[in-house]
Amino acid sequence: MKDPPVFDHERLDVYRLGVEFLAWLGELLDEGPLKGCKLKAVKHLDDSSRSIVNNIAEGNGKRSHADRCRFFDMARGSALECASCLDVLVARRRLDRSLAAVGKDMLVRIVSMLTKLTERLLGVGSLSGRGRDPHRAVGASEPGARPSRLLADANHVTLADIEAAAGRSVEFIAPVPERMQSSTVEHQGVVGAWLAQMQDPEVKRRLRARASLCELANAHIKDRFGIDRVLVRGTAKVMCVAMLGSIAFNVLQHATSLLG
Repeated sequence: MKDPPVFDHERLDVYRLGVEFLAWLGELLDEGPLKGCKLKAVKHLDDSSRSIVNNIAEGNGKRSHADRCRFFDMARGSALECASCLDVLVARRRLDRSLAAVGKDMLVRIVSMLTKLTERLLGVGSLSGRGRDPHRAVGASEPGARPSRLLADANHVTLADIEAAAGRSVEFIAPVPERMQSSTVEHQGVVGAWLAQMQDPEVKRRLRARASLCELANAHIKDRFGIDRVLVRGTAKVMCVAMLGSIAFNVLQHATSLLG
C-alpha cells in the first residue's frame, strides 16, 4: 500500500506545531472554557490561529525567497496576535492563566522557528542575487515598501514600537533596554513574546554582528567626514552620501593591505 501524498509544507516542523496549536485551541472552543464565548477576542484568536498555518503553507510554495519570507512574516505576526488574544481572555477572566501559558509556549516556539527559517532564507539570498546583507530588510529599497526586519539600538526601543512592529508583521530586533531588564513587571502578549525572541542565540549573534559592522563605521563617518547632518534631501541622495562615506571608510581600513 502506497504512503499518502505529502505536501512540502507538511514536512516543516513549524507547520506541524501550528497545526498542534490549532488542535489545542479547537478543544477550548468546542468543549472547553471558550465554548459559547462571544468576545471578539475569541473570534480573532480563531482566525489568527488558522492564519498561521495558512500563511506557512502558502509561503512555502512560493518560488522566490522574498515571497516566502513575506508569508512567513505574516504567519509570525498572526502568532503574536494569538498571544495577545490569550492575554485578553485571561484579563477578562474567560481563560485560566496556566491554561493560556500552554498555548503561549507553543506560540513562542512558532515565532522562534519562523524567525530562524526566515533568516536562513535571507542569508541564502533571493532572485536579486547572492551575498545579500542579512541585516537588510526585504524590499526596503523599493519606494514605499515596508521593511520586514528592523534593527535598532536599545535606547530607541519603546513598548509602542514593539507592538506596532508586531501589528505590521515587521520583525523588530534590538537589545533589551536596561529599564525593561530591571523591571519587576511580567510582560505578556506581544511584548513578552518579543522579550523571549531576543534571548534566542541567533538573534544575539545578529546584534553583535550589527555592532561590529555598523557602529565603528558610523562613528568614524560622522566624526571624520562631518556628515552627522546630511546636506542633501531625498532617499536616493542620502543613500549615495552614506555609500560614499562607507566606501571611504573601507578604503582607509584596508589601505595597508591594498597598497602592499
